[in-house]
Amino acid sequence: MTVAVIVPTFNRAGLLLQALRSVLSQPVPGGVSVIVVDDGSTDETAAVLAAGADPRVRVIFQRNSGVSAARNAGLGALPEKAGFVTFLDSDDVFPAGRLADDLARLTAAPQAGYTYGRMCYVDEISSETLRPAAGARTVTLHGIQLGCGLYRRALIDRIGPFATDMTHGEDTDYLFRLYETGAAFVQHDDISLYYRRHTDNVTNQTDLNRRGFARALMRSMQRRRADPSLGWSMPDFALQPRPAEGGSA
Repeated sequence: MTVAVIVPTFNRAGLLLQALRSVLSQPVPGGVSVIVVDDGSTDETAAVLAAGADPRVRVIFQRNSGVSAARNAGLGALPEKAGFVTFLDSDDVFPAGRLADDLARLTAAPQAGYTYGRMCYVDEISSETLRPAAGARTVTLHGIQLGCGLYRRALIDRIGPFATDMTHGEDTDYLFRLYETGAAFVQHDDISLYYRRHTDNVTNQTDLNRRGFARALMRSMQRRRADPSLGWSMPDFALQPRPAEGGSA
């Protein structure tokens, strides 16, 4: 079984290839397949994808409909042989070896539905090493981020699509629905995602993100109130971040 990585993108031509390199360079038993969903980019994204064409990468172009619709298009295009799924935003990167490590964890814990690692906030990533650049500011912590997990396909199928009526907090809503399944998981302290901080990414929209989180939490509470059979099992999110290797807090 392969690992499928869904990469939604919008106007990230300058960063997209780094994200793809970080996936395609991974030595994954069974192989990796990437589904890039271009959500109506108006920059050079199409040309970048054409120049870096790879048989392991499928590209879907759609009219601008939002990140939830883009991720849903990726879910709808999952290859039959994909037994594991994860997500990567097109301005972020995976650390080397991360997917193989998570596959090994799930193999060792067949009862677990997913893995969950740490994320490293970083303001500059080296285009050569795909690691935090020398002198980059970094903070590593357990956070609510889709790309920190590797999920069994059966669990992804059970959760269903992303909420297209949410422009902020849609990933939190999705993870809350994951927690409501009560699925067992393997949590670890390795870095699973380098999350790039820059001036125009959505996490800098603090007020909107807070509202999105509150909305996702309210929806989860309403679902669990309406259906007491829903569970709640989530990773332990550390409140105290720690510096990442090679960076500074």
